Amino acid sequence: MKLIIVNFRLGGKRSYPSQVILQPEEKVNDSLLGKIVEYRDKHGNIYKGRIMRKHGRNGFIAVFKPNIPPSALGGRALLKD
Repeated sequence: MKLIIVNFRLGGKRSYPSQVILQPEEKVNDSLLGKIVEYRDKHGNIYKGRIMRKHGRNGFIAVFKPNIPPSALGGRALLKD
């Protein structure tokens, strides 16, 4: 399953570069919580993260280590089983 990287999680005065908002391409329920997601950039670097909690109706917040680059915004992350 593919997830769209929408934006970094934003606070009042700062952004959290390790946390991103993901939106699934198809409708899902809370079954994605705790799953591993993976983003691969054009250079072949792999960034792994874990879905931590819901964000609104369709979104999820994932924490990545290492932080994903800003060029990843709008890209696709893959859900690992």
